[in-house]
Amino acid sequence: MREALAREEVWLAEAGKVLAALPPDDPRRQKGAEKLRQRQEKHRALKQQLQKIEDDVLEIRYPFAVRWSRQKGVMEIRDCFTGGWLIVEASQVPDHWRWEATAIARRERAARKAA
Repeated sequence: MREALAREEVWLAEAGKVLAALPPDDPRRQKGAEKLRQRQEKHRALKQQLQKIEDDVLEIRYPFAVRWSRQKGVMEIRDCFTGGWLIVEASQVPDHWRWEATAIARRERAARKAA
């Protein structure tokens, strides 16, 4: 879509130059100016829509993380967009998340014992 908008901007600029080169009393200049104005408005609207879509897209700011909660059978999963921790029952998550949380907990326990 960006490429199409860029091509349209080039076309609009070239069309503006062509119209400016026509004599002021040429009927093609008036007709062309109206068509150019319509295309510019359409182009502007498309650019605004694209900008709105880009503004609404959420950015992943935090890496995925999962860990066991202090409550039995409950896990905490990091929200990749806000960084907050979501509380979820362990039975509701995929098995590999539980395995990962268990492996992380064992590594942390071993590191605490070693220190």
